[in-house]
Amino acid sequence: MKFARIFVLAIAVAAGFVAFRMVMMSSGTPEPEVTQAHVVEQKNAEVLVAGKDILLGGKLSPADLSWAPWPEDALPNGAVLKKVHREHWKSIRGRSPGHRSLPASRFVPNV
Repeated sequence: MKFARIFVLAIAVAAGFVAFRMVMMSSGTPEPEVTQAHVVEQKNAEVLVAGKDILLGGKLSPADLSWAPWPEDALPNGAVLKKVHREHWKSIRGRSPGHRSLPASRFVPNV
């Protein structure tokens, strides 16, 4: 290789190294801002939900259902609430669900 080519290659490598160092020095990480999250206290209601996967055509038993906290402002129409229907799950026992239910999905009876 000719001396001129080696000299130009050395200058290019040196310029690349200088550019790399300048970028690394200028990209200092700023101090992260510490902010307090505003905690909003939500009122929850106990809702009757599927405690496990319930297959279509299966019979419901007390082991299939459980009470879970649910935000009161997001309650679906017809949901079974513990404070209103405390013993309602007993009338649901032995029924077949009309659709497949996944764990923690709300239970709305067909009444």
